Amino acid sequence: MYMYIYGTCRSFSIHRFGLIKFLGFLLTGIVVTPFKVVIEIIAVVWGIFTPKHKFYVVRKDLMQFSV
Repeated sequence: MYMYIYGTCRSFSIHRFGLIKFLGFLLTGIVVTPFKVVIEIIAVVWGIFTPKHKFYVVRKDLMQFSV
């Protein structure tokens, strides 16, 4: 949380965006952080339980449509 607030303070200038927008950026970071943590936990659990020694070949041929 500290690094997100620090990053926001370093990335956005109060003089350029104004105090209200700057506080909005900080508040957005605080509100979104729990959602980001849940998504990261899901990604880690997904990575633990998926097969590691398989790969899939994806067919990337473009289909040609004739008119």
